[in-house]
Amino acid sequence: MNKLLVNRSILLYNKITKYCAFRLKEIAQFWSLYVLAEYIEPNVLYAGVSETIKSRRAKQMPVVNELIRKEADGSVSFGNYLLEKKSKLEDFEHKGDLYKVKTFKEITKLEKNGLFVYESVPGTAVNHLIVTDQGMEFKVCGYDDSQITVELESACEYIIFINDNRAGKMKTNLGGKLVLSVELADGKEAFVKIQKQ
Repeated sequence: MNKLLVNRSILLYNKITKYCAFRLKEIAQFWSLYVLAEYIEPNVLYAGVSETIKSRRAKQMPVVNELIRKEADGSVSFGNYLLEKKSKLEDFEHKGDLYKVKTFKEITKLEKNGLFVYESVPGTAVNHLIVTDQGMEFKVCGYDDSQITVELESACEYIIFINDNRAGKMKTNLGGKLVLSVELADGKEAFVKIQKQ
């Protein structure tokens, strides 16, 4: 009787050990692939990595899926740099003005009442854009460093702040254009403030 119990206990122990080892191996494989996809090689997902990781990464990036939208604070958000093909939306009404947006991975452009407002190369997503007589501010994100062109008052000097750090002083040309570079990568977001001096 005791021998039978011992044998059964050994069999049960072996089964439990094998099951735990299998589950631990599965967990270790998942986390190693997750770390690889999330931190080491963000643009390459190796075989065996779940599609849910891809969708999770896409959800984390603050793009504007509807291309442009109104925000509760009176600002506008626009742009989707995850798009492979160029998309556009015209005659979007906000506070009596009509906006037009073109966006995809290579460029994002915004016009207001037919006039230039913003352009980035490559494409970006802009959140909470506010434009006043004293300048503008917005949050921007993208998959790579971006050259951003905005239009403000012509022949005026502006101080540029990126993430609350002073990045320099620039003067707009006669057309009111001002060009700046922002370091972005893999959905990284930067806060840009352009203030009239």
